[in-house]
Amino acid sequence: MQGQERCAARGGVNRAGGTGNGRREWPRGGRLAQARDRCAPQRLKALEDENARLKKVVADLTLDREMLQDVIRRKLVCQWA
Repeated sequence: MQGQERCAARGGVNRAGGTGNGRREWPRGGRLAQARDRCAPQRLKALEDENARLKKVVADLTLDREMLQDVIRRKLVCQWA
């Protein structure tokens, strides 16, 4: 049997708890779901911190790019003057 046929043979649910559409889902109930629910605020905070850090990196790189383009423009203007 192939993937979805095996899934259908087991009643439409694959081993990962999904419905055979290729996406993994968290199991419902039990210790794993409880751990996921407890860790969710910590994971959210970590993702927010990483997002803020990445936004600063993008801002710095954008500023560097603008400064370098300004230098190039000035050099071109001086060459043609």
